[in-house]
Amino acid sequence: MPGPAAGNSGRARDGLLATVVAPPGADAPVVLRVPDLTYYPARELDDYPHPARPLELDRPPGAGSIRVLLLIDEHGMVNDVTLVEPAGGGLEDALRTALGAARFIPARKDGRDVKSRVLLSVGPGPGSGDQ
Repeated sequence: MPGPAAGNSGRARDGLLATVVAPPGADAPVVLRVPDLTYYPARELDDYPHPARPLELDRPPGAGSIRVLLLIDEHGMVNDVTLVEPAGGGLEDALRTALGAARFIPARKDGRDVKSRVLLSVGPGPGSGDQ
């Protein structure tokens, strides 16, 4: 069976990108393996990331829902927290700290753990009295 053509690339099962190149003067193509740096959006995932344990966020009474974009790596660590809508009242720092320290079960794609982009809506907790 013939090998892959030079210039082709694809995703290996170990989470690395494989690219086939033919250096000048080489007798055969060389396969380069580099880390997959892509943060996949939800529509491209087989399984979404989810918190490894319930998230406990202290929120002031009457605070509404806040949308937050998280970048979660293939190990379940939060790499970035971006507030899509301002929260006000110092709540941004508390959210960044709490969500940045959270651990997740990583997203999965094609049978492997991958980096993901997740948009969360953080609302009042149960028993808060907020509707």
